[in-house]
Amino acid sequence: MKLIVLDAGRSAPAISLDKRTPISMLKTSIDGHESMMHYFESVTSDPRIGEVCYLGSDSVLSAMEEFPKIRYFYPNNSQGNLDTFQFALSNLIDDDVLVMYGDIIVDLDSLISKAFGSESSLVFFDSSWESRYGMRIKQSLDSAEKIVVGDDSNLRFKTGAVFESVLGEFSGVFYIPKVFSRELRELSSQLLLKKPTSTIIDLLNNWVNTYATKTIDLHGRWAEVHAN
Repeated sequence: MKLIVLDAGRSAPAISLDKRTPISMLKTSIDGHESMMHYFESVTSDPRIGEVCYLGSDSVLSAMEEFPKIRYFYPNNSQGNLDTFQFALSNLIDDDVLVMYGDIIVDLDSLISKAFGSESSLVFFDSSWESRYGMRIKQSLDSAEKIVVGDDSNLRFKTGAVFESVLGEFSGVFYIPKVFSRELRELSSQLLLKKPTSTIIDLLNNWVNTYATKTIDLHGRWAEVHAN
């Protein structure tokens, strides 16, 4: 299984305020590690993980010497959504893939345990998401990436105000088994050809109601890193 870290998206705070340091490299205490990058590199010794791949902006160059066990990818242009662009074209989708946003703090061992050997696609969400926004303005609630259940019982990923039943907030983590590698590559490429600014949310909205997908509730056991 590959762990793929997406840390170059335009819609997420992928870099710190100095515009140089990826958020996943900021000092963060997680399971005894100094930053998420230290945590990612520690996972390279996990026998369940064949490779850790980091898809980031060119600011990641500063991490390559410090974390040599991680495989790095960064864009050579600024067209379209960088996360999805790289995800579709980096030739990484040839194994079970556990994908996560780079600004997420979460117990990787727990994620790997849940995903390892699963024959179904998995989407990780948080049913207690509103408590994370208790002291914030309503705009924060609206901007959260939410998983909703439509009248047709289909899952959808949405931002903004919603009127459907909200299952929870998307945690930025999903898993797709190797058996669907070809379909995942094709869908990613099709979306980008149709709309170069397609996002991971666009990808998942097309995916979850076509292929068997299970949802796993993190029950608040995750967090986002913010530069400000």
